Amino acid sequence: MTKPKKKSNTKKFNLGTRTLDHLIHGGLIFTSVFLAFMLNECRIGQQEKKDTKMALHAITAEIRNNKALLEHWSAYHKEIIDNVTPAYAEEDEEALKILWEGDLAPEGIMRAIITNDAWNMARHNRITFDIKTSMALSRLYEHQEYTRNALQNLLALYNEREYFREELWLENFEIFMMRLSELYAQEVSLIQHSEEVLEVLEK
Repeated sequence: MTKPKKKSNTKKFNLGTRTLDHLIHGGLIFTSVFLAFMLNECRIGQQEKKDTKMALHAITAEIRNNKALLEHWSAYHKEIIDNVTPAYAEEDEEALKILWEGDLAPEGIMRAIITNDAWNMARHNRITFDIKTSMALSRLYEHQEYTRNALQNLLALYNEREYFREELWLENFEIFMMRLSELYAQEVSLIQHSEEVLEVLEK
């Protein structure tokens, strides 16, 4: 006698056509969104690299222009110092007064200024550089501020009433030369610093 077959309690799991379509459609949407996100990130990365390259190009040009300007004016300032040094060494007040009353600085003090426009623009637009480049540029432009301050300190003499008092001419002359010498020293140091940074940028 044949025993009756027992009914299995296991239910078969069948995906309906509609459910399968939904899963496939959802997977395609996820994949397309993911790819779009990756492509967008790639475009952003490429644009950031392009912006960084352009900023470095502008900053390098600015440093070169500033260096050329400093080389011209530092040579001029050294010439003024060299013209005065012999009279100072001999303590010849008559010769010093002739220099003071004459055309001591025929080209003025400095008719052009070093700039930081490219550097400021890069920081304003949050351009990022590698750590070595960032540190090199930050220190150079900070050094540049010291030089600008030395120039302003010298020019400030022309706004002081005592500077034009006849009886204080020798004292004012000494102050003028002291501040000019400080400016010259800053210029020479900044030229050398600029050369070092340019080597870093051009590697």
